[in-house]
Amino acid sequence: MTGKLYLALDQGGQSSRSLIIDDQGRVLSQASVPVSTMNPKPGWVEQDPGQLVDSLLQSATRALAGLSIQERSNIRSAALVTQRSSLVCWQRYTGEALYPVISWQDRRADKWLANLPISGDWLQKRTGLRLSPHYGASKIRWCLDQVEAVQSSLAKGELCIGPLSSFLTARLTRERTICADPANASRTLLYNIERHCWDEQLLACFAIPEAVLPTLVPTTYEFGSLEIDELCIPLRLVNGDQSAALFSLGQLESESAYVNVGTGAFVSMQANPMLYDPPELLKSIVYRQDAKNGQARFVIEGTVNGAGSALVWAREQLDLGEGEDIDLSVDQPCAPPLFINAIGGLGSPFWQPGLEPRFIGSGTPKMKLTSVLESIAFLLTVNIQCLQRAGYQPNKLIVSGGLANIRGFCQILADVSQIDVWRPLQLEATALGAVYLLANQPGKWQPVDGEWFHVRHPESKLLGDRYTRWHKALVDCLDH
Repeated sequence: MTGKLYLALDQGGQSSRSLIIDDQGRVLSQASVPVSTMNPKPGWVEQDPGQLVDSLLQSATRALAGLSIQERSNIRSAALVTQRSSLVCWQRYTGEALYPVISWQDRRADKWLANLPISGDWLQKRTGLRLSPHYGASKIRWCLDQVEAVQSSLAKGELCIGPLSSFLTARLTRERTICADPANASRTLLYNIERHCWDEQLLACFAIPEAVLPTLVPTTYEFGSLEIDELCIPLRLVNGDQSAALFSLGQLESESAYVNVGTGAFVSMQANPMLYDPPELLKSIVYRQDAKNGQARFVIEGTVNGAGSALVWAREQLDLGEGEDIDLSVDQPCAPPLFINAIGGLGSPFWQPGLEPRFIGSGTPKMKLTSVLESIAFLLTVNIQCLQRAGYQPNKLIVSGGLANIRGFCQILADVSQIDVWRPLQLEATALGAVYLLANQPGKWQPVDGEWFHVRHPESKLLGDRYTRWHKALVDCLDH
């Protein structure tokens, strides 16, 4: 007999996915619908709000179509996971979006933010984050200052601004619930991670009225009901994509670093109160079960803005199609050039939003594509080294996400970081982690089959030399 089943809705940068997963972590059915991204100006990244809503409904309907009548009746509840720092303005009562989704990759307010008289240390203690245009506060301020429809709605007392997850919850639930979970709320730069509330001082710094923000709730909550394909499914968990992905294999391993490589790349380790929080990295809240169980889970996180998005950019710039192979050999007679991966701006530990991407050296288009892929592993390694200097000593890297499908990338990451990489067979980490939490963290979870990528010699020496040259070239670019 079929056991308990769960629906996971995963809205990502390049697609909306829906998966039906049982209470042991097995995927029974899944579907994906592509979504588009717009770049109306340099540094601006937007998406169509209606397209994101429709794509989630379409993918869910297709995933449900793969189930039997009995299986459909066994669906207990649903989870929604989204990009954490994307932002939406909408009309509170109709749900109508007042402006396109401003993506987490968007940097339109970087110059305004650079002139804001605010202490970075003070901000990081409250939010766990750095003062960055990727997060929501400066985007909210830009919308309040620049978008006439937003200003009009504010004057009428009808404005709501919040994370993408809050907008999707309001549009997808029958009850039109307007609320925000901790992981997504924290990415606004307005959420106090110690007190779990909208911070009055932060709101005052950015001149944002609290009344326009969603109600704060825990990660697990009665968010409302999803009406999809003649089913009424309770939505009981909302989380950020990277936050949920950490739990794809069950409980976090304290000595493992988790690397999720999608549109962006992220490396995280469970926060250790006995170690200091490295200021170059983030302290991110990833889960808070409910109001009664107020204890929150935190990780130390490094961010690479340009991962899958960097490969998309490179293929367009180099006129290479999706089917073009990436040559990952680094010991060829003519080595690839180096790539300064500033796609979306440099994230941790550099935090430079305005640097432009560039190749250093010459090579064929395919060699340049190789250097872009290398740069992702190089940037992840910089962040891993920050963790190590703070006392975190990962004994393995657990990889997931779309780029983890590239075996050569996993091997490069192992060789340059000098840490063995383990890749689970099932790479849909975000949806699996969301269902693990939704199913109340069952003891028996998905099979742990996977593939190891061990550090190689002398290949790692060759990559280490390239990493050293790349790091010097990057520092030189930052100095100029």
